[in-house]
Amino acid sequence: AYFDEATECPIAAYRARGDRVTFVAELAANWARLRNEVPEKRKVALVLANYPNKDGRLANGVGLDTPAATVHVLKILSEAGYFVSNPPENSDELMQAILKGPTNWLTDRAQKTGGVQMSMADYQIAYGQLPYEVRQKIEERWGAPEQDPFYTPGSVDCGHFALSVLQFGNVIVGLQPARGYNIDPTDTYHSPDLVPPHNYLAFYFWLRHQFGAHAIVHMGKHGNLEWLPGKALAQSETCMPEVVLGPMPHIYPFIVNDPGEGTQAKRRAQAVIIDHLTPPLTRAETYGPLKELEALVDEYYEAAGVDPRRIDHLRREILSLTSVTGLDQDAGLSGSDEESDLAKLDAYLCELKEAQIRDGLHVFGQSPTGALERDLVIALVRVPRGDGTGENASLIQAISQDLGLGFDPLDADMAAAWEGERPDVLAAVSDDNWRSTGDTIERLEMLAIELVEGRADVCGNATAKVMQHIESTVFPCVRDCGLKEGTALLTALSGHFVAPAPSGA
Repeated sequence: AYFDEATECPIAAYRARGDRVTFVAELAANWARLRNEVPEKRKVALVLANYPNKDGRLANGVGLDTPAATVHVLKILSEAGYFVSNPPENSDELMQAILKGPTNWLTDRAQKTGGVQMSMADYQIAYGQLPYEVRQKIEERWGAPEQDPFYTPGSVDCGHFALSVLQFGNVIVGLQPARGYNIDPTDTYHSPDLVPPHNYLAFYFWLRHQFGAHAIVHMGKHGNLEWLPGKALAQSETCMPEVVLGPMPHIYPFIVNDPGEGTQAKRRAQAVIIDHLTPPLTRAETYGPLKELEALVDEYYEAAGVDPRRIDHLRREILSLTSVTGLDQDAGLSGSDEESDLAKLDAYLCELKEAQIRDGLHVFGQSPTGALERDLVIALVRVPRGDGTGENASLIQAISQDLGLGFDPLDADMAAAWEGERPDVLAAVSDDNWRSTGDTIERLEMLAIELVEGRADVCGNATAKVMQHIESTVFPCVRDCGLKEGTALLTALSGHFVAPAPSGA
């Protein structure tokens, strides 16, 4: 801005920055290059996260079975005409291949073979092109490239960096390097001021310059590149995400329920987000000691009415098992009032059994099938949607309404004794005790399963409207997810526009 004498006010004039114009032009040119290249010749890098930096956490992604997803993406690319040579048959084979080569775990890295190498000479050429300010910060924190523990000196040459990369024709699978070494990875993964070490730069330099990637795909939430030091948005040539990635087309499969962190990758690493489905959901139910404990609690309340002599024995057995399993603390038992503690335990077990939990992980490009699909659909319609009426009503509430149970199964005291109606259709779904409100809710859930599977007749108008919505909308949407994920990835890799998904990303 400058001060204008005539108007006596500051005048702000926007001017383009030459280096930003250059970067945007190069990025656009690389997307055009990607679009104009035939699939068979496109080179794609699939990068897997590793947080914390231990071999037991290779290829981790929130809600994503990243190894299985990577194998499936290799299959998708191969079927789409990409040159994919000798891909792994399954996720175990992929993980074993990664573990044979160098990883981020320094302890036994020297004994491992495999991966690819970037010579120090090639590294120095790429490194020397970085702004002086960037090189100064890196060397102040990590020293010279030769001091990097991931560097191996050469006996007849200048040595090399060993990189965790598996090559399958024109598609590679690489393990994203750690943000540093001899540091706490948990505390530094999102550090706003920790510059990456030389081996980190070497990995991305190799992808860009030696391999010649047309596009980089980071598999799943989330890697660490978008958290490197630099501005929050409108990156400059000294911001580390741009230093590392350059004007590279960047594609990022990301879990649909976290658009906030996906936006970080869009703003700071020019990412095209490909939303993927969350893991399937299901009821937690009870098992093992919890199932045994639930049976004892039911037996206790039955004995209270027919065999009071067993009450003391059952009470001691229940509280002992509760203490051994640690549930006394989880359920908030005081230990001073046994009757009150038993009531709390009963309520806790009911709530625990009805809790919604993940049932495994999602595989990118695949929709859940069988029981996973069924349970996910029920979870999606378990609560009201939209205006909560008609087809948008809760399936469980609709069943309760049609059966005239006179209570809200989504807002009830599960431990309370059930004194309402006991329709035959609910009595038929289970031979278990029907003692509490929680037992009634469990039977409603079981009837919902039979309805969704087509093994029971619709019990009224409210239920019929929700079931029609399930058949016409919910099932088709869930079944289309896998195909649409794979299609969106191929669309991005062909340099075309990917429409925003429901998360807005």
